[in-house]
Formats: sequence, C-alpha cells, structure tokens
Amino acid sequence: MTPQKKPRKKPRKAVPFAYSRLRYFTGSHISAETLVKHLTGKPAASGASSAPQSAPHQDCGCSGADAGALPPAGRMVFLIGLPASGKSTISDAFEKAGWVRFNKDAIRKELYGDESKLGNSKDVNALFYTRLEEALKNGRNVLIDNTNVNTLHRKGSLERAVVFGYNRVTHIFLDVPIEECLRRNALRERKVPEEAMRQLAESLSWPGSVPTAKEGDLVVLKPGIAIGDFVVDRVRLNSRRHPFTPKA
Repeated sequence: MTPQKKPRKKPRKAVPFAYSRLRYFTGSHISAETLVKHLTGKPAASGASSAPQSAPHQDCGCSGADAGALPPAGRMVFLIGLPASGKSTISDAFEKAGWVRFNKDAIRKELYGDESKLGNSKDVNALFYTRLEEALKNGRNVLIDNTNVNTLHRKGSLERAVVFGYNRVTHIFLDVPIEECLRRNALRERKVPEEAMRQLAESLSWPGSVPTAKEGDLVVLKPGIAIGDFVVDRVRLNSRRHPFTPKA
C-alpha cells in the first residue's frame, strides 16, 4: 500500500526579527530603551501596503471604514500594572521613540485640573477614544498607558485595533509585588491611596488580568536592580492575527 502523505501544516506568519529576539531575553535584565527598540522595529517603507482593514463593529462607534484609504497600520502596546510599578519609566522610553501615549489620568488633569479627580467617565472616555482613533487612522505606534487590569479595561482599545488593521498588539505586564509598589509610592510626589492600590492589586489576581493569546502578544517584566532596569520573566509572541473579535 502506498503510504498516505501527512497534510502539510500551514506555516505561521513570521515575526519581525528584532521583535522575535525578545524571546532570548527571558530570564535576563533589559532596559526600558532596549525593550522599546525591539517592540518598535523598522518603520514601514513608504508606499507599503497595509493589512486588509476590518469593518468596524456596530458597538464600537469607530469610523475606520469611513476614513478612506488608511496608511499602513502601526503597533499597539498596553501597559498593565499597579501605580509605581514602572509604567512611567517605560512610557517615557516609548515617547522618546516617537510613540503616541494615551493615558486617562492625563485627560482628567486636562479636563479637571487634577488627575486624581475621576470626573465624568463618559467625557474622559470620549476624549480618550477620539484621540486614539485619530492616531490609529494615521498609522501611528500607540501606547495605552493605563492600569489595564482586566479585559474590560482593554476592550475598547482592542476593538479599535481590529477596526484600523493593527495586527501587532503587545501587552507589557509589570509583575511587581504590592509591597514594593507601596514603598515606591511613598517616595512619589503624587501618592495613590494605599487602599486604592491594594484594590487594584486584588484585581490583578482575578481571571482576565493577564491577557490571553486572543488579545495579543505578552511580555511579563519583573523589577530589576535599579530604576529603568527590568527582568524579562516570560515572553509569548506570534499570537493570532486580528485575534480580538468584539461580541455582538
């Protein structure tokens, strides 16, 4: 009998070289600047074609399909972690590399003069997503710098990533013990109440705090020996393309 040939496995899409090298940092120290360098990669060539644009979801309220021809999509990165876990250090490195940073506390300060005032969440979210959509429409690399402690907090930005064809979404999870964050918080000029920080820490222990492969790639960082130094604890790359599908 002629042996039957096994069906060939469908090849996985390649990950950009600099990006894929993050795997080799597992267990090693890495600076915020080096991390950003690997996540940024090479800029898209002029005139390069982007991935096919997905139609906007009816519940998203996005205008991606009405924006006409869109430039090649950039990349989206989420920061996940407690206050004083090192998000600001990483955010500064991303901004220096030309990424656009989106932070709801900054919007609260703009609207109400104090980032600690919650204000009207509808007004804050409306301005946040209006500006985010504008950056996505222009193909910018964007950084979502909120606590992002669960899928619900990330859902709105993930929906818009699908609409504007952002195939590469990465989550940076800062795994810093609550006691260390409290110690750092005590040294900051603007201190977050301890009760609020402990509530956020509890939220990070719930299911959904660590993004699944359906939400995108994942890099887990632990604190290093100095400010701006981190230890790469876990790397999960090459997740499914256009993985996040908004529910009807």
